[in-house]
Amino acid sequence: MSSIYRDRSEAGRHLATLLSMYEQRPDVLVLALPRGGCQSHLRLRVHSTRPWIPFSYAN
Repeated sequence: MSSIYRDRSEAGRHLATLLSMYEQRPDVLVLALPRGGCQSHLRLRVHSTRPWIPFSYAN
């Protein structure tokens, strides 16, 4: 399987850039289903000023 990103950190930075256009909209909620993506999550948190409300779901 090939990837267009070098690593999850790079993917997170790219996603943060794409989502930045929604930063000031109060009606937007971003939900994520991580698949080992802590590095991606960290990049989103670094680039966002929105409140962060973590939750967990265990099956």
